[in-house]
Amino acid sequence: MKDEAEKLKARWDQFKPRSDALQGDREEMLKAIQFIKEKRLQWQQLSDGREKIEKECGQFGLNPPKLDIIDEIDDDIKQFEDNWLIYEMFNSELDTLAQEEWIVFRSKTYLFDEFLQKWMEKLKTTSQTHMSVRLMKDVEHFKE
Repeated sequence: MKDEAEKLKARWDQFKPRSDALQGDREEMLKAIQFIKEKRLQWQQLSDGREKIEKECGQFGLNPPKLDIIDEIDDDIKQFEDNWLIYEMFNSELDTLAQEEWIVFRSKTYLFDEFLQKWMEKLKTTSQTHMSVRLMKDVEHFKE
C-alpha cells in the first residue's frame, strides 16, 4: 500500500499541471483537469484500501500502518481541484450556451451577457489565483 502511495505521489509531483499550462488553449486546460480527476480516482482507491487495512487491523487489535503520504497527496490534489475545477464549471456553462443554434440564440444574446456578468462577479469575489486571472481575461475577451 505504501509503495502504491509513493508511486502515485511521484507521478502526481512529476505531471501535475504547472502554472504555464494556464497559458495554453482550451484543450490543454481540459486535459489538465482530466489528469487531476484521474489522480483523484487513484487517490480514492488508495484511501479505500487504507480504510480497509485500518478496519482489519482494528479487528485483530493491531496498530494500523502509518500512511501519512496518502493525506499529503489528498491535500495537494485538493488544492489543484479548488483552482482548476472552476475552469471546468465555466467551460461547462459556456458549452451549454454554445449548444444553442445561432438562429435561435441571436434573439437571446442577453443570456451570454448575463453569463459573462455572472462570472465576472463570481471571479471578483473569489481569492486571486492564477486560474481566476486567466478566467477574467477570458471573460473580458468574450465581452469584446
